[in-house]
Amino acid sequence: MAECYLTITITSYIFIGLGKGYTVRRIVTSWSVLRVCHCYSYLFWSDGTNGSAKIERSDLSGNNRRVLVSSAQDLVSPTTLVVDFSSRKLYWLDSAAEKIGCVNFDGSGPLSWRISGLRQMSAMTIYRVRTKHLYIIALKLD
Repeated sequence: MAECYLTITITSYIFIGLGKGYTVRRIVTSWSVLRVCHCYSYLFWSDGTNGSAKIERSDLSGNNRRVLVSSAQDLVSPTTLVVDFSSRKLYWLDSAAEKIGCVNFDGSGPLSWRISGLRQMSAMTIYRVRTKHLYIIALKLD
């Protein structure tokens, strides 16, 4: 069965369409970043609205939702999500808190590091040959 994920930024909804007839249903009503991980059948998204930041995971149908990281763990405004398939970790940038963080796909082992001197972090990627490297784009340096 073919799956199509549609995001509409005006309404901040994530929709999923299933099968030939594309029966569409809303699975998330508020989000800022979305990543689809077909290898492990997960959707990951972040939501920094309403003063209650969180990063969530669900299966590809939008069921079995789980909060992986929340504002209770000092998450402020996650702006970027990066999936590391080989280590089954999700990385994020939190520009407002000036932090980089990661968590296992099951929500265990959350870690974060304060990055001083970088302002307005906007993008991140993982590059791996023999060792893992994180690359970050920051618009301002102190």
